[in-house]
Amino acid sequence: MANNRKIVSIESRIPELKKYRKKKLIRHMSILISIFLLLILITLYFLSPLSKVQRIYVDGNHQVDEQTILTEGNLHLGDFVFGINKSKNSKLLEKKSAN
Repeated sequence: MANNRKIVSIESRIPELKKYRKKKLIRHMSILISIFLLLILITLYFLSPLSKVQRIYVDGNHQVDEQTILTEGNLHLGDFVFGINKSKNSKLLEKKSAN
């Protein structure tokens, strides 16, 4: 019975195991590097001038001038895009216009 079994030596298995481990290591390293690269790109975007408000347009207003809306709504050029809360600003403007 022992003669019918195929005997695989350790020397023949080790190169295959090394190749498998190397492929696995490269895959994991590429995933980690891509995650860190994505985080670095997101951080650079938030630090760059691209993430800041460059222009503010007031549309649909006929009763109050634009400058009043900008000052009362606490809107400024150079604020971060994600720092502006539209609903909070609109409620603030509605509250001030009701007074």
